[in-house]
Amino acid sequence: MQVLGTTISLDHIRDGQATLRVGRETFPCTDGVTVSTGGLRLHCTKVTTDLVEFTATRA
Repeated sequence: MQVLGTTISLDHIRDGQATLRVGRETFPCTDGVTVSTGGLRLHCTKVTTDLVEFTATRA
């Protein structure tokens, strides 16, 4: 999906942790974790076996 001009995709979910691909980089995503890359900040709010929720803002 495109979010604020950046491509974000789900790589996988395992043991309550998701791995997100943001542009060309990958990041772990668990409940409460915030990561920044380029001009984008992602805050992971919920990860289950089949769901990843996050908010994205400009960094």
